[in-house]
Amino acid sequence: MLKAMFPDALFVFSMRAPWPTIQSATVKGNTSFLVPTEFVNSLPDNLILRAAATWAESIDVLMREREANWFVVRHEELIARPHAVIAELYRRVGMKQAPLAHAARLPETRPSDCAFIKYQMMRHPYRAEIFSLLEVRARAVGYDANLAALPGSGLRYAAGTLFGQVAAGETAEKASEASVHSRPSVT
Repeated sequence: MLKAMFPDALFVFSMRAPWPTIQSATVKGNTSFLVPTEFVNSLPDNLILRAAATWAESIDVLMREREANWFVVRHEELIARPHAVIAELYRRVGMKQAPLAHAARLPETRPSDCAFIKYQMMRHPYRAEIFSLLEVRARAVGYDANLAALPGSGLRYAAGTLFGQVAAGETAEKASEASVHSRPSVT
């Protein structure tokens, strides 16, 4: 639809690896990152499953719609090399490169830690469905859907959560109960 409305437009598609995307979309329980498509809405009401489906559908759009007037920006590259990526974007649209000083204001590179999502996926009720959404699509765009390849430890995250709650004055029983309730709901 957008291509028909703006046939001469340059479309900038921002892409990020699946697991960091899913972790960012779910770590605070915020559903605003989900794209409410018919497919996503047809899935069980599980935030991680729906976040994975949102990522998968965005990759499907890229694979189906991409043409010469699409510029794909990898989040990881933009953060690592903001000046070079923005310079290339300016070059593609035919703009002067003078405003590049503003690229230095992008978020700083922070150590990546996927411990939260690794912990959540340990016994996730939709683990198989999530992996089936991600594996082929991740490979198609040059990412790895293997959780083991990511930094961070789900077990260390679980232990830190448990001991952090106990250290704050809760009993081990309450901490264990809180850990169970923080798992994704099964519908």
